[in-house]
Amino acid sequence: MRVLISRLMLLFGLLFVPGMPLGAENSFDLQGEQWLLSFTNSRQNASADLDDSRWQKVRQPGDLMHQPFWQKRKNDIVWLRYHLHLGSIPDENLSLVLGRVYDHDEVYVNGQLIGRSPLHPRLAVHYGRPRLYPVPDRLWRTGDNVISIRLKTSFKNKIGIVSAPIQILSTAAASRLLYQKELDRLVFTGLYLAAGFFFLVLYRQLHQFKEYKWFGIFALLFGSYQFLTNDLRFQLFDGFLVYKYLEQVCYLLLPSVYFHFIVYFFKFEKLPGLSVSPRRAAFFYAIFNGVFVVLFLVLFNPVTWDRIITWWFPSVLLVAIYITILIALKAWREWNRDAIFALAGTLILIWQAIQFNAIQRGYWDGQAWFNEALFIFFFALTLALIFRLIEMQLEVNSRRNRLQSVDTMQDRIFSYINIFLQKPAEQVVSLKQRLESAQIQNTARIAILQEMESQVRSIESRLDDILELSRLEVINEPEFLEPVNFYDFISAVIPSDKITHYIKVNPDLLLNTSLELVNSFVVRVIDFPAFREFPNIDLIITSDLSGKIHFRFMLFHTNVRKTRQLRELLTEMNPERGELWTKWAIIREIIRILHGDLEVRIINRKFLSIDIHLSAEKPIGRPGSSGARESSAVQLFITESNNLESTAAAAPTSPAIKPRLHAKMTITEFVQFLKSRLKR
Repeated sequence: MRVLISRLMLLFGLLFVPGMPLGAENSFDLQGEQWLLSFTNSRQNASADLDDSRWQKVRQPGDLMHQPFWQKRKNDIVWLRYHLHLGSIPDENLSLVLGRVYDHDEVYVNGQLIGRSPLHPRLAVHYGRPRLYPVPDRLWRTGDNVISIRLKTSFKNKIGIVSAPIQILSTAAASRLLYQKELDRLVFTGLYLAAGFFFLVLYRQLHQFKEYKWFGIFALLFGSYQFLTNDLRFQLFDGFLVYKYLEQVCYLLLPSVYFHFIVYFFKFEKLPGLSVSPRRAAFFYAIFNGVFVVLFLVLFNPVTWDRIITWWFPSVLLVAIYITILIALKAWREWNRDAIFALAGTLILIWQAIQFNAIQRGYWDGQAWFNEALFIFFFALTLALIFRLIEMQLEVNSRRNRLQSVDTMQDRIFSYINIFLQKPAEQVVSLKQRLESAQIQNTARIAILQEMESQVRSIESRLDDILELSRLEVINEPEFLEPVNFYDFISAVIPSDKITHYIKVNPDLLLNTSLELVNSFVVRVIDFPAFREFPNIDLIITSDLSGKIHFRFMLFHTNVRKTRQLRELLTEMNPERGELWTKWAIIREIIRILHGDLEVRIINRKFLSIDIHLSAEKPIGRPGSSGARESSAVQLFITESNNLESTAAAAPTSPAIKPRLHAKMTITEFVQFLKSRLKR
C-alpha cells in the first residue's frame, strides 16, 4: 500500500511540477523523415563516429514492416539513428520520450547506453508501451549528437516506434507530456465505467429492457479495455502479461456483447441472410469468441495471441460491417432516431480507425483522434439510450396522469352526484312510497307517476351534465386541434333565430383549436337556461389587432335584482346552487381548456356584461388575398324578431351550389354544408 501511495504521489507531482514548454530552447521534436535505418545487427551501429551515409532514410513514427523498402525481409532486429545538432551544451536535465515501441529496444546517445526495455527469455513483454529515458548531461556535446536505437521484435507484422511522440525535452516536461495523455484517457475510462454501472443498476429496476443490461456490460468491458491499455496501470502493480491477457479478453468479448446490445436495442425479429433468430445468432457468436478466450489462456504467449488475433480479426470486420448495414437500413427506411445516432457514432469510429491504422503503418501523415472517436461512438449510443429512457419516463408519467385523471374524475362524479342528485332521488323514493300506498286513488296515482317521470328526466339531465363537467375538469389541453376560418365557422354554428348578434372580425382570422369544444361553448352559452328570463340579449363578436376574439353578451332586465342574482350565479364557485351552476361550470371549464378569459360584471347597474376572450391566429399576408379584404372586417347584423330580415354588409352573391357531404371535404366546404343544414 505504501508503494502504491508513493507512486501516485510521484505521478501527480510529475504532472503538476512546472516544466519547460514544448516550444522552449531545449525542446527538440525528432518526428519526421530524418531517421536512418540499417538491417545489419552490429553493436558498432551505436557509435557516434560510424559512417551511416548509406543507411536507408525512413519516417518515424510508423511501422517499419509496412514500408515499401521492407519487402519480404525476415529481419527481427533493426537499427535506427538520428543526428541532432546542438549549438551549446544544454544547461538542464533532458530526457528522450518515445511513443509506443515494438517490442524490445536499446537506446544510445553518442555511443552510450541510456536505457533499455525489460527482456524476457521466452516471451515478448512490455511491447506497445511508451518510453522515457533520462539523458545524462555528460553525454551531450557541441555539434553533432547521434541517437541510436536497436529494435528487436518477436512479431511478424510490427516493428518500430509506431506512435508519437518522439521528443527530447526537460525531464519534468517529458514526464508531464508522457503521463498527461494517459491521465486524460483515464478520465474517459472513468466515464465509461460509471456509465456501465449506471445502466446495470437501471436494468435491476427495469428487467424487461435487456438492452440496458447488455449496454452496461459493453460499457464495463469498454472501460476495462481502456484502462488495460493505459500505461498508468503499472502504478498499481507491474504485471504486464496479466494485464495483456485481460486486455485480450476484453478485446475478444466486446464484439459479441455489442452484437447482443444491437439485437435487443433495435428489437430485430429477423436478420437478413440468417436462418436463425437474431438472439440465437448473437449467442452463437458469443460462444465463438469465448473459445478464443479459453484458447488464449491455454496458449499463454503474446506472440501467439497476436497471430490468432490476425486470423480472428476478419470475422470481427465482417460482423461489424453487417451490423453497420443493418443500422444504416433502419435509419434510412424508418428514419429511426436511435439508428441515426448509432450510425453517426459508428461511421466516425470507422473513419478514425482507418486513419489511426494508416498513421501507424506510415501511410498517413497527421494526427489521429481515435480516442476521441471512441468517446463520440460511446456517447452516441448512450445518448440514444438516454432519449429512449426519457421517452419511456414521459409515457409512464402520461399514463400515471391519465390514471390520476380517471381517479379524480371518479371522485368528482360521486361528489357531484351526492350534491345534485340526492334531493331528486329522495323525492323519487318518496313518490314511490306514496305510490305503493293502497289508499291512493287512480287520479292521484296518475299525478304521482307523472311527477316521478319528471324527476327521473331531471336526474338523467343532471347526470349528463355531471359526467360532462367531471370529464372537462380533468382535461388540460384540447385533444384535437384543427385550423378553421373563424368567420365561416361562427356564422355556421350560431343559430340566427335564438339571439341577436353582431359579428365584426377579420375575415381571414384562423381558429386553431378544438372545433368540438368551441361549438359546445357557443351552443351552451346561447342555450343557457338562466338567460331566458332576460328579454333583451345581444351578442357582439369582434377581433382586435393582436388576433384575439372577443365574445360580449349584453343582458338587460327591468328587474335589477334578477341581474344581480344571475351575476352571483355566474361568479360564485358554489355547487350547492344546483343545476344552473353545473351548466355554467361546464361553460367555464371549456373556456379554461381553450385558454380563454372570462369576465362577468354589471354596467351602469342595469346591464350584465359577460366578456369571453379566445386566442386566434392573425393572418400574415396570404398570397392571393387583397389588401382591402385584409384591412376591412365583415359586418353581419341579425335580429331575433321574425318581422325583421337578416341583413349583411356584404356584396350580393350568386346562388350557391347545394353542398354535399363527402370524405375529402375541405374546412370551407364543411362549413358551407353546416350552413345549409342549419338553414333547413
